[in-house]
Amino acid sequence: MKSISQERDLLYPSLLWESFGLAQSGQIGGTTQKAQLRATIRKFVVIPYNYRIAEHYGAIIAHRKKNGVPISCADTWIAACARSYDIPLVTHNAKDFTNIPGLQVITKNP
Repeated sequence: MKSISQERDLLYPSLLWESFGLAQSGQIGGTTQKAQLRATIRKFVVIPYNYRIAEHYGAIIAHRKKNGVPISCADTWIAACARSYDIPLVTHNAKDFTNIPGLQVITKNP
């Protein structure tokens, strides 16, 4: 399945992770920062979770476990979303997403 939009997809777990990171860093404590985050998020189509993503989730964990390469639940969820919608995963942590068949990873960091 192709992405909902061609240019601005945001995976639901990425939205959660970004919100957590900002809150933890103290960068999103005030009303102004929260409004800015909401305004930025509204520019994207937030892709929700569904049963198909759960199937990809299970397959990714099984594949990585079979090959002796552990993966965190959060990274599995992100990879499953991207693979399920057949969209590239953009990350600065490409090493966390190696050895996942059918997943295209885009990064500046090898």
